[in-house]
Order: sequence, then structure tokens, then C-alpha cells
Amino acid sequence: TLTSTTLSAPMKGSVVPRGDEQVLDLAVGIDGDLVRVAEHLRKALGPSYDDAAGEGRLRGTVTAMGPTGHGGRDLRLAGDLTFQKLGAGGLVASDGKIALSRPAPGTPLTATVTSVVNRGTLRVDGSCDLGKGESPWTAKVAVRGLDTSPMLTGKGAGKALTLVLPAIVPASATSSALSGLLDADLDVRSAALGSPSMTKTLAGPGSVRMTQGQVKDSTLFGSLAGGGGAGKGLDVLLKLVPGVGKTFGELSKALLFSELSSTFTLGNERIALNPVVLVSPSVTLRFTGNVGFDGSGDLD
Repeated sequence: TLTSTTLSAPMKGSVVPRGDEQVLDLAVGIDGDLVRVAEHLRKALGPSYDDAAGEGRLRGTVTAMGPTGHGGRDLRLAGDLTFQKLGAGGLVASDGKIALSRPAPGTPLTATVTSVVNRGTLRVDGSCDLGKGESPWTAKVAVRGLDTSPMLTGKGAGKALTLVLPAIVPASATSSALSGLLDADLDVRSAALGSPSMTKTLAGPGSVRMTQGQVKDSTLFGSLAGGGGAGKGLDVLLKLVPGVGKTFGELSKALLFSELSSTFTLGNERIALNPVVLVSPSVTLRFTGNVGFDGSGDLD
């Protein structure tokens, strides 16, 4: 049995040495304290997740059978886990379930995660070729009806919205800047499970869409009101429409929208936006562009 203040993991079965590897036949019970798990996440992930918090337990069973060599290529794995509540940056996942399956050696390990997130739903379906090359993987993510009003876009997972909805959603917000329900889809792949290759080879399409919401402190409209910096195509609006700068200044403070969406593709450490759309009673915007994973970009 492995026991710490965070996790206990009683094991049944055998571990038999064989050359440079071990042959496993184990069933491991897992019981973790999510309060302590959140403390470790704060230390591991840094300031962007300094408000990570947990509640309740992480419980389940994982089985592992077979040799450990070649990066676990020939291990047979199965697992079922549940967790109560874990969150950071205004995103809270609760009543979660995790299922792992690899019934035959040399086949992909599959994983399914389902959870309630901010009153909406999250489903992740992933697959990883453990022990093959750098362990390439794929993942499909579907989010439905996520309430964005508690979310902080200046830290944690909320920063992702500032990359796919650049300038519209403020990247440095320290309080909630959005309201409305969000749907999102992502279908990504990578040639490696570890960095830096994982980031370099991450690729695939995605989309986000919100309806009937509000965005505050938009840097896009503030930039337009001040005379530019949001992209050549958008700057032209100032010259074509008299008084539009003042209007954009007012919209930068708070803007009600009927639609806010982005269709995008990841690849080469960049996000190609095609297009980003905002529809409100006051203004309709549609633009394309590219944004780097580091936040740098060019919008048209």
C-alpha cells in the first residue's frame, strides 16, 4: 500500500522482475483527498493556478498487467475513477468520471472523461499509442452550456479563450469579463505525449460559440477607439464611418452580443482563425488572422 497525506493506493497482485523490466499483475485502489490534490496543482502549475481548490475525494481502481519495458508498450490497462469537485480560475469541474482501457498489448490506450463544468457538460475522448515513438495521441473535446460568468480570462484555462477570441476577450482580466453560455469542440492530435514535441506537433480544428451574453473591457474596441492596433482591415472602419471611434470607446466598456464565435485550426504552434464573428445590436464584426501560442498575432 502506498500512503501519503494526499493519496492512498492499496495494491493487490504481483510485481516480478525480468531483466531490465518488471512484469505486473496489479489491481490498485485509489483514494485521494482533492483538497490536497489542489494544493499540489497550485505548486506544480504556478501563479496562473494559484486559486486551485478541491472538495471531496478522488476514488477508483486501476489494473495493470504485463511487462513495463518499451515505454509500457505491452501493458494491458483498465481503470475507473470518480472525483467530486476540482477547479481554478472560475472553472469548476464536478461529479467527474474517468475511464481507461487498453485490453490488448500494443493497442492504443483509450480514455474518456465526463464532468459537469460550470453547470454545463464536458466530455473528452482520447487515445494514446503508449510506447510507440514518442507516444502519439489524439483527443476530442466537447463542451456544452458552460456558464462563463465566473470565469477569469486572465489566468488558468480561461486564457485559452483569449487566443481563439483575441482582442475581444481581455487577456489580462483579473475579474469576470464574460457572461453567457459557451459551446466548444476541439479535435486535436500530437506526435508526442511530452514537451517540447507535444506543443510543436499539436494540430487540429476547433470552434467555440456563445450566444446572448456580454463582454466587458474589450481591448479590440478600446484599440479602435484610440486609433488602431487591431489590424489593418479593422482600422479602416475609423476612416470610413465618422464617429465610430467614440462608439467603439463606449462598446469597450461593456457590449451585449447575440453571437460570439470562433472557428480555428491549430498547427505549427499557431492558431489560424477563420473567422471570428461578433454580432450585437450595435455592431457586427468578422475577422480572420493568426495567433501564436504565446499570444502574439496578426488580425485582419
